[in-house]
Amino acid sequence: MKAIDPFLAVLAAALGLAAAHADGVALDPLKAVGALLLAAPAFMGFRRTTLRVAGDIANPVTEFIFALLLPGLFLLVLVSGTDHFVRGAWSWSAFAVGLPFALLAVCLPLMRGFEARAADLEAGRATLAAAIAPMHAKLWLFGLSLPAYLWLVLQVGRDALPQACGAALLSLLFSLRAVRMLLEDFDDAAELARATRLIALAAASHGVLLIAGLLLADRLPLF
Repeated sequence: MKAIDPFLAVLAAALGLAAAHADGVALDPLKAVGALLLAAPAFMGFRRTTLRVAGDIANPVTEFIFALLLPGLFLLVLVSGTDHFVRGAWSWSAFAVGLPFALLAVCLPLMRGFEARAADLEAGRATLAAAIAPMHAKLWLFGLSLPAYLWLVLQVGRDALPQACGAALLSLLFSLRAVRMLLEDFDDAAELARATRLIALAAASHGVLLIAGLLLADRLPLF
C-alpha cells in the first residue's frame, strides 16, 4: 500500500501530459520523462512535510487541512502544472481532468485515519478520524468521492473532456463498495484495511482510465 502514493503522483503527471496530448500539443520526450520522474519525489516530500505539521499540531481541523486538503491540492497542481510545462499555457482541460482524480486521492488518507482510529482513541490523540463518529464515517467518504464523479459527468456532458473519459466512472464501483464496508463493518480492522485498499484502487483506476480516455479519444470515434 505504501507504493500507491508515489504511483498516484506519477499518474497526476501523466494526466497532465495526456491532457496536453488530447488537445493536440506535441510532447517533448525530455520534458515528458522529466515530469514523470520528478512527480513522485516532489509529492512524497511535500506529503511528509504536511504530515509532520499535522502531527505537531494535533487537532482535527489541522489534520484535515495538512493531511487531506493540501496533498489533494498538490496533486491537482501537479496535473495542471505538468500540462502547463509541456503546453506553455494553462488549460481548463487539465484542471477538469485533475480535479476528480485529486478528490478521490484525498479519500485515501481519510481511510488510513479510520484504520488508525482505535489506536488514536486509546492514546488520546485528537485526530480527524477520532473526532468522526463511526456512523458518520461513511458520510465523509461518500461526501468526498461523490463530487469527483459528478464533476466528471458534468465535464464529459459539456464536452470539456472527451466522452471516452466517462469510462473512469467505473471506479465508482470500488468507492461504493468501500462506503458499504464502512457502513457495515466499521469496527472490523480487517474490513477497514480492505476498504482502504478499495479506495486506493478507486483512485488509481480512475486516473488510469482518465489517461486512457484522453489518449484514445481520437482513435475511438464512437465515443
